[in-house]
Amino acid sequence: MGVPQDGRVGEASFGMDELFFSTTDAKGHITACNPVFIRIAGYPPDEMMGRAHNIVRHPDMPRVVFRILWEHLQAGETVAAYVKNRTADGRPYWVLATASPITGGHLSVRFKPSGPHFPVVEELYRELLAAERAVEDAGGKRAEAIDVSAALLQERLTGLGLPDYGAFMRAFLPVELQSRERALDGSPYWERLWGPPQRALRVGRGADVPVLLDAFREAYRRMRRLFDGLREYEALGATLAGRSRDLTGDTRLLSLNAMLGASRLGDAGAALAVVAGLIGAEAERTGSVSEDLNRNADALAGLIADQSFRVSVGRLQAEMAVFFGLEAIAGGVDADREIRLLADALARSVGTIAAVTTTLTEGLAAVTTQLESVADLLKTLAVLQLNGTIEASRLESAGALRQLFSEMRERLDEVRGEIDSLAVVASGSDLRRTGDDAAATQAAIGRIAEHLDESALAA
Repeated sequence: MGVPQDGRVGEASFGMDELFFSTTDAKGHITACNPVFIRIAGYPPDEMMGRAHNIVRHPDMPRVVFRILWEHLQAGETVAAYVKNRTADGRPYWVLATASPITGGHLSVRFKPSGPHFPVVEELYRELLAAERAVEDAGGKRAEAIDVSAALLQERLTGLGLPDYGAFMRAFLPVELQSRERALDGSPYWERLWGPPQRALRVGRGADVPVLLDAFREAYRRMRRLFDGLREYEALGATLAGRSRDLTGDTRLLSLNAMLGASRLGDAGAALAVVAGLIGAEAERTGSVSEDLNRNADALAGLIADQSFRVSVGRLQAEMAVFFGLEAIAGGVDADREIRLLADALARSVGTIAAVTTTLTEGLAAVTTQLESVADLLKTLAVLQLNGTIEASRLESAGALRQLFSEMRERLDEVRGEIDSLAVVASGSDLRRTGDDAAATQAAIGRIAEHLDESALAA
């Protein structure tokens, strides 16, 4: 495999289509890897097994990145990062790496980065590395240098409008995978990924289990379908995040001004004062419902970003499993252990996707209900505003109030338009489909486990 890809002078070359993985124990010692990783790293397989994974670490990498990686993994969380590695003969190469907990250790899947975040990260890493070296050159300890680098990283992320590193990785991973798919569009890679294998995938003690590759392909098909649907979820998240925070604040203020204006008219403005008071009370009710909507919408937008990241990880792991299956078939090697590790990682990813889908569906239902409540309250406000306009039109001295009620109508029209747009996007988001595909993927992984167990018994 290997779709040609322009490389940088002096860098180790590998294709955009090539994926590589490695597994480590809990302390970071390599326990398994695939042929692509062995070829690119340039170490003999027996020399890599049991070695610390930092055998491929490039000295240009800021240490704070590895602190972040280990903090996530030790918390049982998947993490993604741009990483600069080096080969046995010293050549550098960049990867986008995801690392996930598995039974007894961790799995890392890597591919060539090509998205818009990559050049930003290269410059950022140079800045972080310089900060770390400045502290150490001045006699500071390594931990102190990392602390300074971490503070600088947070400052730069804040400048990009991101609250923390987690938000950053949730933003760049889906974009990187989409960039990779665009680069591979029209290449023969997808044909090779789906074409019929020449031989069966061997597991156990040489047992041929051709159904394994088909099961991984089914899992990959489902995960890619979920990944292709991310734009729909991201559109919902962006719409929720971009909504107005205070839907009726202006209306409450206009109502107060209308009440003051009506009081200046004496008995002639009594009816207007009542209408303005009713508008103010209704606006307060709408504001209370809007606050609940804001809380639920913020939580839902955050869950959508998390889910996009989880789906991206699962989609990458599923493709890695198919890719490795084809590698194992081509090499005629027994792949039992590696297949089990990849299946374990994919099962964990799909399990979290299914669990989050339930929460997402519930959150979307709550937001939809609250949007309907706000829409109903806005209708009541519109009726009251119309009554106020009619009352003000009867009084020649109420010109200022007529203007206030006109401004109130314009604001209510704006809010109603925003609520309608939110409702349309929310009603069009079929988050349940994520759960259906996750369930089907779990079934495919279950078939993989069954066949692995059957082959082990047969052996």
